[in-house]
Amino acid sequence: MDHQFNKIFNFYNEMSPDTWRFIETLRSSHKNELDDFVYITRLMVGRAITQRYIDKIPHKVIPDFLSTLSPLAGIAAWRTTQGIYEFDPDLFEEAWNTPIEGNIPVEILFKLPEWCIYIPTPGKQRNGLDLLGFFAYIDTFPNPRTSIPEYYFNIIYNHNGRLDEASVPLLAHASLEDCLKHLQEANDLQYNKISGDIPAIKATYLETIEDIAPFLSLCLYVASQAGEINHPTGAGKPAFPTPTRTKKGERYFPPNKPTQWEVGYRMGAALREARALQENSLEVAETSQKTSARPHIRRAHWHTYWTGPRSQEQIPVLKWLPPIPVNLDLGDIVPTIRPVKEPALSL
Repeated sequence: MDHQFNKIFNFYNEMSPDTWRFIETLRSSHKNELDDFVYITRLMVGRAITQRYIDKIPHKVIPDFLSTLSPLAGIAAWRTTQGIYEFDPDLFEEAWNTPIEGNIPVEILFKLPEWCIYIPTPGKQRNGLDLLGFFAYIDTFPNPRTSIPEYYFNIIYNHNGRLDEASVPLLAHASLEDCLKHLQEANDLQYNKISGDIPAIKATYLETIEDIAPFLSLCLYVASQAGEINHPTGAGKPAFPTPTRTKKGERYFPPNKPTQWEVGYRMGAALREARALQENSLEVAETSQKTSARPHIRRAHWHTYWTGPRSQEQIPVLKWLPPIPVNLDLGDIVPTIRPVKEPALSL
């Protein structure tokens, strides 16, 4: 499938032929201010490009200009590695529908394998528009009162090359569920101040906030299940790029085309095998078991394990637990692998 990456790159190339070199230079001048997991921030990009073009932009269109700049930090980060994380179809649906609830530490999302990742979303829509996929990355913004950095998990929705962005605040020492609740409350308050109580519009607004959860769930899987991410050829694992030293300083040269990573194909095979055996196993179990618990399938969910000595700060390890058969014998599972091709890009 063509994810319209060339269309996205060309949009920013038309804004300025040296857009990517400009951002790379900007990052180089600010790299000591950036965390290892942040390529560049939206604030840095917005300030620098606005200053660059401020004399050429009519004042009344500046807000629209800034809205087109909003995704640029994420796209620039993704351009350095161009990782596409394609889920096994069955696992995709299970992970998509796994709720964000319980004690899921926000720290897990800081463990993305690259500065920015892209996940295809086959068959999905957002606000009535077909959704090809989405980019995801970490952004940071200094608190205006304390100057302490605050972190955000940004999602850039790809509607056939037209981009739209949402941000989730990553509150310190909070669960991801609490972060979503905080976002909901803050946006509700702000929205009510501006628009009042308009049921039809508010319903759409609330649905938009709730729709963020499936995207976060897919990202949690990528961030926490490294063993389930593989290259179709079996070569290598995703990683942050290594800069190349040049006469003009360090540079990140983008790959000629995206790298396709298969996510959860082993788990997907297990899910399919389990489903194939489920109906028969339920039948047999229900007729043969008299005293034990009724056979059933427990829904997929996230579970956090805390590792390390209790006398020290423990490290959270997140596991996605698939639909679990209870009192069923599902036999052996055989994994499958499927290669996927992606067209080369013009950068």
